[in-house]
Amino acid sequence: MAQLESYGTIRQSHRREGRMLFTVTEIDLPGIDGDGAHRALFEQPWGWWKGGRISKHRSAPEGGVSFELWPMWLRSPARVGIEMSAPVEAGAQRGGDGEGPRTTVYRTRFFADFVGPGHYEVEHHADGVRVRSVWDGVRATGVVRPMPAAVVMRLHLGAEAGTLPFPFPKGTGFPGLAKHLAA
Repeated sequence: MAQLESYGTIRQSHRREGRMLFTVTEIDLPGIDGDGAHRALFEQPWGWWKGGRISKHRSAPEGGVSFELWPMWLRSPARVGIEMSAPVEAGAQRGGDGEGPRTTVYRTRFFADFVGPGHYEVEHHADGVRVRSVWDGVRATGVVRPMPAAVVMRLHLGAEAGTLPFPFPKGTGFPGLAKHLAA
């Protein structure tokens, strides 16, 4: 878990099954409302992804959005294609202690140099939101394919958390979202 100045807290978990990557990155964003998080994740190009570049941003079938994220622009040829479906309200989640927060889910298909399913979530709380990025069996293809899956996973998690090692840029990924939403 990493504390991001006053912007939020990031937690990550991961596992591999062969070359398939299963990752979860969560960031708590106190004081942020769900509408702002929705706009930043879904309605607008991800200009908040520090050190990266967005290309081919366009509407996708049935109200979704599609774009390519170059997460480490000028330092890596790898790109993450992201096609998100229109958001679905998952409603309150029931746990052992009653009802939980309302969650907005953006089903996602990854393409380009990473292929597979996943989703993004915005979990609505009284004091802010939790944004969650999930890779649910994504595999590296294209220019990234020759790299060992363990290295690909470390780079992916580092890019989302903004903790990439030298020579890659620091502050990429969700720290940029936190800073953008707090501004």
